Amino acid sequence: IAAARDRLADLGVLDDAGRQQFLQAEGLAFELLGRFDEARTAIEARLALSTRIFGPQHYMVGQDLAQLARLALKQHDPELALRHGEAALAILREHFGEGESWVAGVRNTIALARLRTGDLDGARSDATLAYEARRATSGEANPR
Repeated sequence: IAAARDRLADLGVLDDAGRQQFLQAEGLAFELLGRFDEARTAIEARLALSTRIFGPQHYMVGQDLAQLARLALKQHDPELALRHGEAALAILREHFGEGESWVAGVRNTIALARLRTGDLDGARSDATLAYEARRATSGEANPR
């Protein structure tokens, strides 16, 4: 990913939208490799770029915040996960409504963060909302 990004930059054909996509790919790759600090750095850079390109309420900003929330959970920081998750939820719900897959995923992340902070009632509430949204859009047989 880095080699392709660098080659396109050397050719002068990498614009901000392209950088944004490469940062997303790098963030996901680092996350899958368990290199969470590097993943967070890439996604924070993508968040800054997404915010500058599209504005702070764009759904891509919400997606970036959702990814940062997941990373925070993996790094054992449920309070940060909760902050990022709630910010992502506000943006994504506005764009897609309560029943959309991204919204359900963020609700699930928030539920896990609440569980890890000891907020069992809040965790149950968010997990139920995530479950109901997934069931409504994907059916009972969906593994999610």
